Amino acid sequence: MSEPLVYVESNRLRQLMKDKLVKAGLPEEQADKTADLLIFADERGVHSHGAVRMQYYSERTLKGGYNLKPNLRFEKTGPASGIYHGDNALGHYVSYQAMKKAIELAKTSGIGVVGVKEMGHSGAIGYYVRQAALEGMVALTVCQSDPMVVPFGGTEPYFGTNPIAFSAPRKDGSPILFDMATTVQAWGKILDARSKNKSIPDSWAVDKNGA
Repeated sequence: MSEPLVYVESNRLRQLMKDKLVKAGLPEEQADKTADLLIFADERGVHSHGAVRMQYYSERTLKGGYNLKPNLRFEKTGPASGIYHGDNALGHYVSYQAMKKAIELAKTSGIGVVGVKEMGHSGAIGYYVRQAALEGMVALTVCQSDPMVVPFGGTEPYFGTNPIAFSAPRKDGSPILFDMATTVQAWGKILDARSKNKSIPDSWAVDKNGA
């Protein structure tokens, strides 16, 4: 028997998530940005990257899985490029700051390319390209992930879901936004199904024999 659905207004949910992250030990500014991104996903129906992730983030924070006092720094490597060092902080705030640096570079050089090192999970990466599109820029973001995808014909995980996102501004209306995993489905979709006790299509996964 499935649990009854509970509907919560988005601003209320955002505050609840922020409060939970702060209580777990995450600095308020980082908790605020993380909650904002989770709401961004949920409001667009991408529940695999929304509130369903809260338990994981808060538990990992409590267990010391993130650096709660990171030394975040930007290392410029050229006129239009740089590396943002996340120092093992939760990825939402790190990625947001890294995109801000990319936008700054693009405003002065015409293009900005920023790599990010040492950060935790960064959520729906469409959030960051939209961040640039709202500044009137075209943006592309790619991200690696841990090996969890079995190659065609294989039996063991080898590839990551390796998401990619793109956004571009429009003269009238919200930016064009594209965000996808390069696999049959995003891992978060499986987590979402599990949290709701729902089955998944047989095309989403393989058994120990690769079937």
